[in-house]
Amino acid sequence: MKLTRWYPKTIKPVRIGWYETQMNNGNYGYSCWDGMQWSCQHNDYFCTLAKSVCWNGAIQDKKWRGIAK
Repeated sequence: MKLTRWYPKTIKPVRIGWYETQMNNGNYGYSCWDGMQWSCQHNDYFCTLAKSVCWNGAIQDKKWRGIAK
């Protein structure tokens, strides 16, 4: 699977979905983008917590990358 480059936290995704994210502290994980905001970061997008994605208080300044065409 080919991934995009890492995008800075100032640029938000165009498409709704799960993205690999990196927090300011350097931790990697996966967050869901709903078109307006990021969810909390999870260990992977199959995480059991992902079924009830947390939105309240989710940190919004994170780098991200997605799957390239």
